[in-house]
Amino acid sequence: MGKGTTKDDEPVKKNFCWASGVTLAGLLAASRLVAASNDGVLPAGKDGKPLNLDFEDGTLKDWMATGNAFDKQPIKGDTVSPRRADMRSNHHGNYWIGTFEVAGDKPQGTLTSTPFKVTHPYAAFLVGGGAHAGTRVELVRADNQQIIFKTSGYNGENLRAVVADLQPVQGKEILIRLVDEESGGWGHINFDDFRFYAQKPTFANELALAKAAQEDGLPAIDQIKFAGLSPEDAVKEMTLPPGFKATLFAGEPDIKQPIAFAIDDRGRLWVAEAYTYPIREAEGKGKDRILVFEDTNGDGKFDKRTVQQSNERAGIRANAHSGATGNSRLCPRRRSQARQLESGNSLL
Repeated sequence: MGKGTTKDDEPVKKNFCWASGVTLAGLLAASRLVAASNDGVLPAGKDGKPLNLDFEDGTLKDWMATGNAFDKQPIKGDTVSPRRADMRSNHHGNYWIGTFEVAGDKPQGTLTSTPFKVTHPYAAFLVGGGAHAGTRVELVRADNQQIIFKTSGYNGENLRAVVADLQPVQGKEILIRLVDEESGGWGHINFDDFRFYAQKPTFANELALAKAAQEDGLPAIDQIKFAGLSPEDAVKEMTLPPGFKATLFAGEPDIKQPIAFAIDDRGRLWVAEAYTYPIREAEGKGKDRILVFEDTNGDGKFDKRTVQQSNERAGIRANAHSGATGNSRLCPRRRSQARQLESGNSLL
């Protein structure tokens, strides 16, 4: 059959041929719409054009990098399977992000997309690489920098789909931030193809957060209501008794990894930060330190910050023993910790 004839070369009625053609065209159009819906759509920039969130531009257009983990990205083609037979990149299209593929696990850095408006209730993207907290993908509100979604890899190179529910932020602007803060084993992040979806998509290789944790022998990731808040916003969310008020005295990045603090008789805050603990380093190699915060103008926020590093022994010794002279007071355990810090060992 074909060309408007039957198998007996009888002409096909024009109205039937027209109706059949319209029906076939309609079916084809509908199938294209379904396929497009299943494939998702790339977020658009302010000019209405799709952003380079699948890296098919072959460059880091619409992204901004810090550090050196994302040098010479994106990666073209599957560079995983040639170096190990049990895995492959499983990327979409021609290009993808893989921070191991250029210089191994050592480099660190971030890669942040340009902000874009959330126009659909769901999104999905591909992720792989290390299961560390320091190798992760973050979705961040552009207006207040609140992290609304984050996930790590699963100690596997194969890129797998992750689905994010964006209904709470629909209509707002967000950005994507890829983070590589690890340099040890599996200290890298793989990423590709961020797209919006009108309905919650499903994927055969989907990496559910709880399932990924179980596969790695870890408990499911805790869902914490106020995770990712800035220090200023965290204070606003505190529940206090009537008549009480909380103000921010000090927070990140001025304090990191605190394990103990004390207030002396001059109102100064002494904070012990542990960067080496619980690994004991050689003499003089410890990185734990003591910080001293002081509010000199009485406005409730520190304006003087003194850093005592572990290799500044004389300064630490003077501060540790200054309680005996009345300059400041640390309890005996704090003085003991300061002496350990002075010797280059970790705080206990």
